[in-house]
Amino acid sequence: MTTHTITKPLTGSEFAALGDIGPAELVRGEIVPMSPTGHSHGYIEFNLARIVGNFVFNKQLGRLMGGEVGIYTQRQPDTVRAADALFISNARMAKVQSESYLDVAPELVVEIMSPDDHWSELITKLDEYFVIGVELAWVVEPRHKRVHVYRSLADVETLTKTDTLTGGDILPGLSEVVMVRTAYLVVMATIVFLERQATISFLEMQVTTTYQEEKAAIV
Repeated sequence: MTTHTITKPLTGSEFAALGDIGPAELVRGEIVPMSPTGHSHGYIEFNLARIVGNFVFNKQLGRLMGGEVGIYTQRQPDTVRAADALFISNARMAKVQSESYLDVAPELVVEIMSPDDHWSELITKLDEYFVIGVELAWVVEPRHKRVHVYRSLADVETLTKTDTLTGGDILPGLSEVVMVRTAYLVVMATIVFLERQATISFLEMQVTTTYQEEKAAIV
């Protein structure tokens, strides 16, 4: 007689309690290991989070998070996806009850594709995001120097080089110029305020300085 050991699916809380097990996601109760990201991936993620994060912070719109933030996309069995970066508004953040992973969908998620990523797996992940209420997804594809803007799986726009990537209704007033630097793509923010005052505010001076520094670093 053969005896089969039945492994109970992990919950999100149990997954979080495991501590530092390396990069991983929880998919229907099963741990799925992930490879560490490369330097180009990390460079893009840091700069996007820093620049867009400054805009979000200065406008007090909510929170910009980076570093493979966990998001519940399914419960019982639990699935916890790791987003490279995300934006969640103050209104949605106020509804979060979990102390570990987000149990409320952010408005925006950012995924940066690595060389070993597969589109089929990414589409599955995006589908889960939209099902729980994510409104916008930016998929950065460094190898082909482009950014795919998903409003749903059926509504996607592909941007290259100097096309303008905007925050839409989610981050009003934000636009980013997509620029190419050597072999990988750098997302650089040019902050555009829709409602400008007659005098230059301290905030606008900060934004202008940041933009000039970023421009000088890329040229």
